[in-house]
Amino acid sequence: MLEILAKHHKEWLAIVKNFGAKYPEDVIQDFYIVASQTEVNKIIQNKEPNRAYIWITLRNMTFKEKVCNFDELPLNLTSEDEPYDYKKDELIDKTIEVIETFNDYEKRLFEIHVNSEISGNKLAKATGINKYSIYRTIKKCKQKIKDEVKG
Repeated sequence: MLEILAKHHKEWLAIVKNFGAKYPEDVIQDFYIVASQTEVNKIIQNKEPNRAYIWITLRNMTFKEKVCNFDELPLNLTSEDEPYDYKKDELIDKTIEVIETFNDYEKRLFEIHVNSEISGNKLAKATGINKYSIYRTIKKCKQKIKDEVKG
């Protein structure tokens, strides 16, 4: 299968360049790896490459290359560059402990507040709960966390 695909290497390269790949050769090499792990009948039909399937695969791989661009990372990046800050872990653990002391109502409101972008007004309309009650509860939860974590 790879021999058949390799005969059309320049064609695949032209397709990927046309999609605007920054490193077209790398995309093609990654394509060969993906192709080797794919069912042969999807890629080769009647001893010819399935150009439609390959075109879509190359397009997706080029898009992924554009989205997952690691050019900005320094070449000498190592884990020893920055010492691990264990204080952050301690703060997170303390915060979780405080949240566990909240009643169900407080937990749920605080969870919605932290994990979504729903405003207090929208939440009040959706639940029928007074918006001031929502604001007070969230404020009280934040204050409990601040008091316990700082103290």
